Amino acid sequence: MMSLFQLPEPEVEINLHTFIREELSLALNKGVILKWSELQNLLPNNSDLIVAKEYYKMLVEDSSLVTALNHLEFTECYLHEPGRIRYQAFDGSKKEVHLRVDKESWQVWLEIIAIKHLQNWNCQNPFVSFRVELNGSPYRFSLLHYKATSSPFSKLIIRNLQTSSLPLNAFGETSLNLSELVSNKSNILICGATGSGKTSLLNSLLKATATEEHIVILEDTQELILPHKFCTRFLAQEHPSYNLEQFLTYSLRLSPDRIILGEMRSSEVVAYLLAMNTGHSGVMSTIHANSAVDGINRMAMMFNLYGKGLNNSEVMNMITRNLDYIIFLQNKKIKEIIKPLGSDQGQPFYETLFDAENFH
Repeated sequence: MMSLFQLPEPEVEINLHTFIREELSLALNKGVILKWSELQNLLPNNSDLIVAKEYYKMLVEDSSLVTALNHLEFTECYLHEPGRIRYQAFDGSKKEVHLRVDKESWQVWLEIIAIKHLQNWNCQNPFVSFRVELNGSPYRFSLLHYKATSSPFSKLIIRNLQTSSLPLNAFGETSLNLSELVSNKSNILICGATGSGKTSLLNSLLKATATEEHIVILEDTQELILPHKFCTRFLAQEHPSYNLEQFLTYSLRLSPDRIILGEMRSSEVVAYLLAMNTGHSGVMSTIHANSAVDGINRMAMMFNLYGKGLNNSEVMNMITRNLDYIIFLQNKKIKEIIKPLGSDQGQPFYETLFDAENFH
């Protein structure tokens, strides 16, 4: 394991660290982050100000995290426990580096991150996801409180957000012209595991849209890149009293040429599928699934959970009738493309248009 940081501090520093954590925690309980000048006035006499300020910067200014991210090229970082960052490199490999945040500092450090970015994060609201700018680059931070897990430590997952879209050939050679599918306003579903490249591919497909189209983009947190000026973006995270399903329903009144849903997770699948069923074309979205056909089954399962009035066979018929192409990604490469053809008694049937394992 590569180490970027230094060895444990002497005992006098540890005692000073304890004092600083306690003072910061008292302020955090009131929803306030102490400024350095405020903390400095509270420090015991003869405190080492250099040590104190270095520790304060690590906790409040994310100095250790900024340093770590400066050294890494990654798609996602996983901070499951103190002192360690696991990250996924662009080639899909998993690596580790040390982070100078010890177990005593861990929870305070994460709570400071949450409050700094105006997040209501606690044991009653254990999961939050939000956009952060560090080193001039955008990231999505997701915090999971330890009270909601079996782990003794809260977790932080960091996704490296794109600032520009990749060329479509970056996802591997296929037998289909993906730009042409977009130009023809095909309804496309992109599926794969976490970190497989779904959002990256969606950004690249968006770049292939016509500049005169009015595109409505709906997301929880901002990840998609607006392809041109005729776009309307809805961010559910910025409006807690609304959800993506409500935004999606409202967007249908805006005469969109395309509707883009960043990720299908729950009830928004109902409005999304009904939009396709009532004639909207060129819709695109992503979903977590283990194969292209599993993407169909996942959509049907979510519709059955949140929709009303249709049986499974009717739901499956509606999905396979309205989806034109399903693209499955693995490790940032397109592995499979299928075309749904219909269903029989709730079982989908389809044509495999591309299979990476059999492509020459």
